[in-house]
Amino acid sequence: MQLEYVSCYICNTRLTELWAEENAYQMVRCTNCGLVYLNPRPRLTDIEESARIGMHRRATGLLNTIGRYSARRVSDFTLRISELFPHEELKSKPCRWLDLGAGYGEFVQALSNLTASGSDLLGIEPCEAKVKKSKSLGIPLTNTRVSDIHAKFTHVSLINVFSHLPNPVEFLGEIKSHMEPSCQLVLVTGNAADIPRQEFPGSLYLPDHLSFVGESHIKAILDNAGFTIKAINRHRLGYTNENYIMGLLRNSARVVLGRRPVPLKVPKTSRFRLLWIRAELRE
Repeated sequence: MQLEYVSCYICNTRLTELWAEENAYQMVRCTNCGLVYLNPRPRLTDIEESARIGMHRRATGLLNTIGRYSARRVSDFTLRISELFPHEELKSKPCRWLDLGAGYGEFVQALSNLTASGSDLLGIEPCEAKVKKSKSLGIPLTNTRVSDIHAKFTHVSLINVFSHLPNPVEFLGEIKSHMEPSCQLVLVTGNAADIPRQEFPGSLYLPDHLSFVGESHIKAILDNAGFTIKAINRHRLGYTNENYIMGLLRNSARVVLGRRPVPLKVPKTSRFRLLWIRAELRE
């Protein structure tokens, strides 16, 4: 697989320093604005194909990102949505909600229990295996491209999708055409660019992740894109103990293979947080 060098998608410079290495890939930090991103990275066609099949090529084989459906995730999403939206707001009238990068549809399923009767909920997911499974569960997902959707929505969500996008800034600009005035955007991503690599609890899953932002980055990106932030809730990464244990096991394997182990920090002391952000499109 061919790799290509890219510039920072925030400040468009190429001045960087090494932030982390994993699976023969490098995450670098922009020395101008602090964005952390994969460089060099797979070509856009390879990124799209990997997302479609749920497999990413790396030096030691394939990285499987298909995962599986999780009922616990539905419960977690239900709680987080309730923290961002008052119950009476989502139940007051039907909404049209588009969830991008919907996985197995757990977020859409959580919405079906929280939104008013008659709401139109749609999830878009590029991975064919996840769409097939979600349909068997009765969850409305499709692998249609966003550009082929012509409807406008009152709500749009990006749940743990931002770090997988080749250029999140451009993507936000594109999806605005699918938003009604005062559309509510729910965006969930981590603040990994705010911390050293050793404070990130667990694997980076390269090259599935293409960039990591910090809280100041996401605030600036949303403001420049025409959104006003209404709320930010900060949460510890779910399943941190499990991630930490898996990290220890992977480091043991690295030592056996003669490779350098990845620095790990005890999860409960990590400054890494998932940022649950609610923003509104300015008219």
